[in-house]
Amino acid sequence: KGRPLELIQKLGMSELAGKWPRDCLAMGTTIGGLSEIAAHHLGLRPRLTVAQGGPDAFVGMLGLGATSPGKLALITGSSHLHLVCTSTA
Repeated sequence: KGRPLELIQKLGMSELAGKWPRDCLAMGTTIGGLSEIAAHHLGLRPRLTVAQGGPDAFVGMLGLGATSPGKLALITGSSHLHLVCTSTA
């Protein structure tokens, strides 16, 4: 479920199947709570909700405020993305 097993077999890279996560979670899905040790190390409260993250460029759109039609997010790094929101699908 969620893994392209047939594709990696055809590419001759079957050994990758065991290295990929078995479950793919949607962005924002609650994974659990922050452990006591991690909370202490990070200076946060124990059991703080830990949620599944998302692709950095798309999450970066939120930080840049590019969340409404007409706003552009230019994300650069190892690739260069121009990301926009539209009012139509």
